[in-house]
Amino acid sequence: MMAPTMGIRGCVTALAAGLLLSACATTPEGTYYASPTDPTTVRMAHILHRAAIAGGDDPNRYGFAFIKSPTAAAYSDEDATFYFTDGLMRQPASIIEAVVAHEVAHEVMGHVGTRRKLRRDPPRDGPPGAA
Repeated sequence: MMAPTMGIRGCVTALAAGLLLSACATTPEGTYYASPTDPTTVRMAHILHRAAIAGGDDPNRYGFAFIKSPTAAAYSDEDATFYFTDGLMRQPASIIEAVVAHEVAHEVMGHVGTRRKLRRDPPRDGPPGAA
């Protein structure tokens, strides 16, 4: 009789762990990490490093991944990880550099933390400044 109980308990534990871990997954759909020797990875690492230095930040605290998408876009999350689409990587270097600098500026200025705080604040009744 002990075997069925352990089996059920094990399944419940596995299910709970899976749900908890899936809630922590913050990577956008289609995310992939290219090889460190891939020319696209090397190019992006160099651009991101230069943008961080220009922004007065430590480039070692940043990470990045790519997203399979034809659309040119970039995203960031709370832990200084940037996500760049394949579509962005097909743009001219000046466009990529501007987009990366824009994302680094959000991080340097603390906008991600501000965005998170604004999401937690309850909505106010009436226009701003109303009592």
